[in-house]
Amino acid sequence: MSEPNEKLVKLSFIAAMLGVSARTISRWATDKTMDLPAYKIGRDLYFYWSEVEEWLKGRKIEGSNSDSR
Repeated sequence: MSEPNEKLVKLSFIAAMLGVSARTISRWATDKTMDLPAYKIGRDLYFYWSEVEEWLKGRKIEGSNSDSR
């Protein structure tokens, strides 16, 4: 759930924050298996950053460790 008074952000902002293309974000938002929370207003997709953060936490691969030895 979004934070009180949180503003919607554009698809391009989410793409820049995650380091992927806008097309990838659009695909993740429309793909039922990815289920990225998005809001379609007219032809454009918008997001609440707090919901994207929660979605990312749920996608974390358990047992992955960046401290490879």
